[in-house]
Formats: sequence, C-alpha cells, structure tokens
Amino acid sequence: MSEILPIWDPNACVLRDEILSGSLSESELALNLSAVIKGIAKAPYDNPKSFFEATYQTQSMKEIISDVSGRLSGSKPNVNPIILLDVGFGGGKTHTLVTLYYAAKHESIPEVNSFLEGNVAPSNTRVVALSGDEYGGEGIKRDNIQIKTIWGDMFFQLGKYDQFKKLDQEYLLPSLQDLRDAFDGSPVLILLDELPSYMKVVQDKEYLLDKSIQFIQRLVIAISEKEDAILTVAVAENTYKLEATKTKEAIVSAQKQAMAEATAHIKRKEKP
Repeated sequence: MSEILPIWDPNACVLRDEILSGSLSESELALNLSAVIKGIAKAPYDNPKSFFEATYQTQSMKEIISDVSGRLSGSKPNVNPIILLDVGFGGGKTHTLVTLYYAAKHESIPEVNSFLEGNVAPSNTRVVALSGDEYGGEGIKRDNIQIKTIWGDMFFQLGKYDQFKKLDQEYLLPSLQDLRDAFDGSPVLILLDELPSYMKVVQDKEYLLDKSIQFIQRLVIAISEKEDAILTVAVAENTYKLEATKTKEAIVSAQKQAMAEATAHIKRKEKP
C-alpha cells in the first residue's frame, strides 16, 4: 500500500492551535487601529510582542517596513513619502498600519527588533495614528479635551495642540506653514485609517468636509517636503465608495502638486 502524503508540509507551515481546533472566529481576525492605540484590542493584537509572534511577514510588508524606517532614519531619502494602501476588506491594510505603529513605538523590544530585521525607526520618531471610525459628529475627546477636527487630533498627538488650538476650535484650515511648523524637529510617522468613514461623518457639515479634504492635500505636501517624515494611508472602497474615491483623488492631486513644486525647486537651484 502506498504511503498517504499530508496535504501540506507540517515543517513548512506550523498552524496555530486555534486554527487547528477551529476555535478562531472571523470576528477575532478583525483588527482595529483605534483599539490598538487605546490598548483595548483583543489578544494577540493587544501588545507588540504577541502581535509580532502571530504575524507572518510578507514580502510586501518587509518592503514597506524597510521603506518607512529608511525614510525616517534618512538611510533611504528617495523613498516615496506617501504610501497609499488601496486594498479591500481583509487585504491587510490595518494590519500593516498596526505593524508600523508597534514598530515605531516599541522598536527596543527584542521580539519587535527581531521581527523588523534591523529596519527600525529612530527612537525619537513622533507617531500620529488617526482612525476615522473614532470620530463622532462633535469630533473626539482626548484627555478631557473636546477636539473638533481631524487636524486638531493630529496637533494633539504631536504635542502641539495648545499652539494650534484656535485652528481646531474655530474649524480653521491649517495653512501649509502651520503644518511645516508642527512637523519641525524629530522624524514624523503619520498613520491614517478609515478616512472615508470620517468623511462620511462630516458630510453634513459641508464647510468641514471641504476643509478636511484640503487638509489631507496640504498634509501630503507638508510630509513630502520633510526629509524624515512619511504618511501611510489605508483606503478601501468596500464601504463609503464615494468618500474613498474623494480621499484617493485628494491624495493623488496633492502628490502631483508636491512633485511639481519639488521639480521647480530643483530647476531653480540648477540655474547659474
């Protein structure tokens, strides 16, 4: 009798116990960036050690980690400073954002460092994580402060809220120079998730919706100008398709403008 061969090589892919037992539900696979930031995510997503132990590092993830850390450290200055993760539900976009979040926040943990294979961000990197599904009609409350806009939340996480409080409380669109001033100093990593969800929340306030789109465009330009800054945006069209399209169009438009300005700057420098 011929030997029955297994359908997979058990040494090549070791399945976790919850997979083999069938006890893992689809809901447990759902990952939420805001839950991770608040420290209320379910295991194994609730801490960097268990997260990286449960995460398989794909080739694309390796490349993103390398590009992000390289841009922030200055070792890869020519990396595109804007990363757009345009995939559907279950495509791993939020998983990638959480990977970058934990990598930048906990690069000194041995298990994290080992997973990153030396591609670590500078220890003084400022990390801003904005998740559109966190916001309500009145914004979001942090440390008993009612923050009204997505840019106000960004300033808060940068530790610059007092300096730019008026822009948030009076719904004033930050200028490009405001963003440059806020980013001045140490490296900056900005993670944007569920942005179409935020656009959906503010759609009834047309003045705020228009300003939010303009803010994203200026954010792209300001990040592109800073040599040690990078913006990673996750956008999916599964829900809020119109808002997702607007978000992507705003980002692409701003990228083109940033490239045009950079090219013009180089030409000016080359003139005798």
